[in-house]
Amino acid sequence: MVFNGIAPRINRTLLLAHEEAEFWMLAGARGLSALVANRPPG
Repeated sequence: MVFNGIAPRINRTLLLAHEEAEFWMLAGARGLSALVANRPPG
């Protein structure tokens, strides 16, 4: 997948998704702990 001629880096994408899940959990979302249990390398 390419957007504006730039291919995304999978490790960066996973890190952003992990951080987003952590923010949702801080805001009170439940059921996301499995997503943040194993932090991706970064």
